[in-house]
Amino acid sequence: MDSVNDLDEANKITQAMMKWTTKTNAHLCTILHKNHGSDKPTGHLGSSIMKKAETVAFCTREDSLAKVTPDYCRNYPFNEFYFTLDENHLPTIDNRNTPIL
Repeated sequence: MDSVNDLDEANKITQAMMKWTTKTNAHLCTILHKNHGSDKPTGHLGSSIMKKAETVAFCTREDSLAKVTPDYCRNYPFNEFYFTLDENHLPTIDNRNTPIL
């Protein structure tokens, strides 16, 4: 994609993703960057994908931890959680900051 602000191309890509997930019954995870100083995703592509998403979560850095918060969940809500990377650079849940249910 040449520009995340190309409306036609953004809609085509989003529709293709919807077709793939419907046809294969598979989960598709996308990572979108946010606009600086905002919780809105970048460009028409970000907006288009976000409108079709099952779940939208934000990942932010807090000291040496990554904090994951649910912004929008259609069917399967979850509580915020924290993770860090282990010595093999694999994500590991950090239970010290996870809220008690």
